[in-house]
Amino acid sequence: MGSTIWTTNDNALYTAGLGLANIFNKRKKPMVLISGVIGTLLSVWLYYNFCGWLNILNCTLPPVGIILVVSYFMNKKAYDTNTFKIVTVNWFAVAGVVLGAVVANVVTWGIASINGMVVAALCYVIGELVSKNK
Repeated sequence: MGSTIWTTNDNALYTAGLGLANIFNKRKKPMVLISGVIGTLLSVWLYYNFCGWLNILNCTLPPVGIILVVSYFMNKKAYDTNTFKIVTVNWFAVAGVVLGAVVANVVTWGIASINGMVVAALCYVIGELVSKNK
């Protein structure tokens, strides 16, 4: 059992180090060490805060999903004909995810994930309507 965890994490460590080396244009070996230290520290934090981390995921992932669904239904014809305009960053989608996650974590009324999805969907729809009117 330990060997499977070792080989999986070995590949993840190598990939993280290689990614950091490409991002910061540094040698790979020091970046592997840095990513190992960061990963170890984060794993210790996660060990003691696992339920809180699951709550963060529970509040953050539903806004992402609802934006994907709303985007599909608002642009169904473009998806069907393969004429969807590629945008580098849709800032209204990013704002929707961030605001949805904040609302889901902060508002105590209702169901957290649904509150986050409603806010995210509203931000995205308003942003799409504003950008289409330009």
